[in-house]
Amino acid sequence: MYKVCKWLLIIWTAVCLVWLLAAMVSVSKSISPGASEAEKTGAGLGLFVAMGTVVVVWFFPAVGLGILALVGKRHSATKDEQQPKLCRNCGKYYAGSPSYCPNCGHAIDGSNQSS
Repeated sequence: MYKVCKWLLIIWTAVCLVWLLAAMVSVSKSISPGASEAEKTGAGLGLFVAMGTVVVVWFFPAVGLGILALVGKRHSATKDEQQPKLCRNCGKYYAGSPSYCPNCGHAIDGSNQSS
């Protein structure tokens, strides 16, 4: 879930950035060189409103995806820690990620444990 939300957030941010840049280019092309100050001011205000809209449209889904990513990451870490592991030396289960088996004291590394 964490990776999916992270990539959706990255893609959503890229789409909104392209949208924002396209709006800026569109406004700059729509203003003719001989435009009056009133037309330039109106175009600037329109661009400001459009940029604000894009930021708001980007912000809320981005925050939602960020929260989902954090909750998904915390949930997967908690789930992994709760699964008991088997000591290959004494054959008993232990919880967490200790350096030594709490039952026999044998050193635990990646090759000595199984999920």
